[in-house]
Amino acid sequence: MSQQPAVDVWDPRLDLIEALEAADWIGDVDFPLSLLRKNGACLGVTNGCISLTGRKGWTVDFPLDTPDAVVVAACLAAAEE
Repeated sequence: MSQQPAVDVWDPRLDLIEALEAADWIGDVDFPLSLLRKNGACLGVTNGCISLTGRKGWTVDFPLDTPDAVVVAACLAAAEE
């Protein structure tokens, strides 16, 4: 009997989430890998969208192929505006 290969369940945005958590962003209680917040700024990560809402109410939607470093920089700036 042969074994099935392990299924790769790596979330390509996990590095993004971990970088923000290292900068003291907090994951939502119900959706810790999808919604993160700091100082009134909020980042939402779904299968089809990365959306950042700033403290003053503006929103930026990033294409999924946006590099993590760009999203992290925008999030850090949004939390400090």
